[in-house]
This record gives sequence, structure tokens and C-alpha cells, in this order.
Amino acid sequence: EAGEILFANNPMSAVCSTVCNHENQCEGHCVLGRKSSPIHFSSIENFISDSYLDRMEVPKIEKNGKKVAVIGSGPAGITVAIKLALAGYKVTIFEERSKIGGMLQYGIPEFRLSKSVIDRYKKKMEELGIRIRPNTVIGSAIVIDNLFRDGYSSVFVGTGVWRPKAIGIKGESLGNVYFGIDYLRRPEAHQLGEKVAVIGMGNVAMDVARTLVRNHNLVKVVYRRDLANAPASPKEIEEAIKEGVVFEELKAPIEAVFEKGVLTGLLVEKTRLEENSNLENNSKRKNFVLTGEKEVVTGSFIVEAIGQDADYHVLKAAYPAFFDERGYVKNPGVFQTDLGNIIAFTGDYYLGASTFAKALANTLDTLHRMEEMIK
Repeated sequence: EAGEILFANNPMSAVCSTVCNHENQCEGHCVLGRKSSPIHFSSIENFISDSYLDRMEVPKIEKNGKKVAVIGSGPAGITVAIKLALAGYKVTIFEERSKIGGMLQYGIPEFRLSKSVIDRYKKKMEELGIRIRPNTVIGSAIVIDNLFRDGYSSVFVGTGVWRPKAIGIKGESLGNVYFGIDYLRRPEAHQLGEKVAVIGMGNVAMDVARTLVRNHNLVKVVYRRDLANAPASPKEIEEAIKEGVVFEELKAPIEAVFEKGVLTGLLVEKTRLEENSNLENNSKRKNFVLTGEKEVVTGSFIVEAIGQDADYHVLKAAYPAFFDERGYVKNPGVFQTDLGNIIAFTGDYYLGASTFAKALANTLDTLHRMEEMIK
């Protein structure tokens, strides 16, 4: 019964309870944590949700005759598909890769999330009658207008944030420099040298560093602030330290250093933090200033992991009115075409890179608005 309640509230509960930053969310807000130890919500939720995922009996669902297309099979796409299927919609998921899961499959390492849980979700979705079409890119041979032509009344776009942000340093287009999200897709395809410098201190950077360590690399993480002002989860940083990752704090990357065509390291400039907090973007991280003192962090490969953006170029060309002057999807992210069809942008594709919990909260809110418009 508890599993049923959790699943109804959030179908991805079995995943959230594993990968979410619990110390900043449920457990971090537990009042008992102020006096002693907080309730370990994540462990309880994971036991219940994981057990329920296999025991859940798919109900007999009365179809409402409406078809919905879901572009992307990451957390947002899976959530939308399950919720709509349970509500009687005929759902088809379009996934550009061979396996479903999005960031769960190709971004989060196996040591943080077992890929078997994605297979279990796929089995459950198939039992719900959800069609999954892999290796299909919407915006190439098939465009969104084709989906409306073929009878889909609504289209959800939840393709996540897969376009890596570049730092803009000299040398980043050369052969020994990679982007973190590209490395995480297929670590086994990258034959990196013994010493690797990872730029960034978010959770993706931690996933990259910890994966590299497991592949027998010596890893140095370069960050322009210190550990106390890092965006990554303190737990992830703590685990990385235990596993042998070295942190090069207060160092801003400047240039990839090559000698006779061979990468030898990363030129950095030392920084110092100002006492006042950085209020930009409501961040509590302190501002940093360059000191003028430079050095080289040795390494035979560099991996940039400073974040990702959504790739809007295809949809901007097709539906420019849905985007604001900055190039982002307009509020509230749910639009109706001239023919009455609905396009909804959801999850990280709409929010930008965010936490798992925020992306799913936005997905559920978007789903509610879409259903209200359909009615």
C-alpha cells in the first residue's frame, strides 16, 4: 500500500530514492537532524519503491481514444508515459538511442544506479501498453508536424540537457580534451592516459572523476573555488576523496598545454575567494578573483565537466514563437498550435540542468496543465 502511494505520487520513486541529493532535500529538512540523526527517508523509500516496482499489478485501463507522443525516454519521459498510460492515453515514446533511460542510462554511472532498474521500468511500461520506438530522432526524417498528422493530439518534449558547455580555453578542440557528458555515455570507448585533469566540481564532474578512478586513472579535479563552495553533493565529494581523487582547489583553467604536439597538462591561474557571498543566480557560493599566479596541473588528458544545456535548434526553427528573446522556452512551457494540438516542454529540457527532484516536479506540473488543456 505504501508502494502504491509512492508510485502514484512519483512513478520514479525507486530511482529518486537512490540518486537524489538527500542531504539537501528530504533528510536535510528533517527536524530530527537538528538534534540528533535525521530519519533516513531515502533508505525507507527505496526499500518500499523498489519492492513495489516488481509487485505492482497493472490495472485494466479504459482507453480514452487519445494518442500522445513522448520525445525522450529519460526520467521526464518515463514519468509522463506512465502517468498518461494509467490515465487511458495511448502513448508512444521516441528515443534517439538504442536504450531507454536518458541520463539514467548514459549519464549516471553503474556504481551510483544499477541499469537493471531501467530494464524493470521498461518491462512495466510495456505491460502498460506503452510503445517504445528506439533509434528514432524527431527533427530529422520525422518532425513534430508528422506526429500531429498521424493522430497524436499532444507531444511532450523531454530530451534533457546533452549539449556540453565549453569553457572556451585554448586547446579544447584538440584530441586529448573531452567533455564529461560525452565520456559518461561510453567510458569504455575512451582510452585515456594515466593522468587525467577534470575541470568542474558539480555532480557530473564527480561522476566523471569517480568513473575514471575505477578505470585505473590518476585523477585531479580542478576547480576555481574550494570544496566548501562546490555545487556537488558533499557526499559525492567525500566518496571521491576516499576513492583517491585529488582536488586542486582555487585554480582557474586557462589553457591546455602541449609540448611537441603532446598534451602535458593544464595551465591554471590561482584564485582567492572574497568574503562576500555571490548573489548572482541566488548562489551562496563565494566570488573568486584571479591572483595572477600561474602553474601547470600535469595530465595527459583533460575532461571538461562544467555543465550542459538543452539543444533547442530544431524546435526553434519549427516553432520560434515558443521561445523568448534569450532563446529559452517561454513560461509555462505548454503551448497550443493553431490546429489545437499541444506541445509541452518538460524536465531539464525546459528548466535547464537541475536536480532530479526539480525536474520531476516540473514534469508532473506540466502534465497537469496539459491534461487541463485537453479537457
